[in-house]
Amino acid sequence: SLLSTFCAGCVIVSWHCSRRSSLAHVSQAQCPFAGWIVECVTIADVDWREPQRIHRSALQGFICARPEKALFDRRRGKHHPSPWDLEVQGLVRALKVPVGTPDRVFGGFCDDEIRAVIAFEYIEDEIDEYDESGDFLETTLIREVFLKIVAADVAWRRQRYAATAIAVMIDDLARSGWGGDVEVECKIHPNNEASRGFFERQGAKLYSVSGRYEVWRFSVDVP
Repeated sequence: SLLSTFCAGCVIVSWHCSRRSSLAHVSQAQCPFAGWIVECVTIADVDWREPQRIHRSALQGFICARPEKALFDRRRGKHHPSPWDLEVQGLVRALKVPVGTPDRVFGGFCDDEIRAVIAFEYIEDEIDEYDESGDFLETTLIREVFLKIVAADVAWRRQRYAATAIAVMIDDLARSGWGGDVEVECKIHPNNEASRGFFERQGAKLYSVSGRYEVWRFSVDVP
């Protein structure tokens, strides 16, 4: 299930990526995110690595929502101009690092400060397939990635952190032996125009609606 939201400007959360071993391989030229690794060199010098216990306090003080806290007035009650940012900020602050397999968390360090965060989980499963008469056909390997968080602090709003963070995830997939066409599913708040526009430019298509969020899908190619 997809539990979180995609929060642009600040955060990406709750993507669902899946790859069946029988899927056809998609060339790098066709991949919506094919140029992202190249883009990484165009932003500030960032060292992506796994945060350790000593970095917990930095994560607990991570700010990616403007304003940092929800507002309150008598007419509207408790509210926030971008509630998706506030939600993800809470998810980042709740991270307990270091994490164990199959969870993965990377921090984007700049000048010894964590300026961005990506968190995701790898899941592998086997599904037996049968024909209409109930005879066994084959066992299909399904590999899934749940991308829970991609966030940048408020000082990084104009950086290309999203492309960099996803490149980090794709690189980790490749290092883990996952290659080929990977289907990606993400949930985006309908008022989050920046995120919707960003993924439309990468070839993502609106697939369905789930509660308060839109479900978008696209594919990436893991080298």
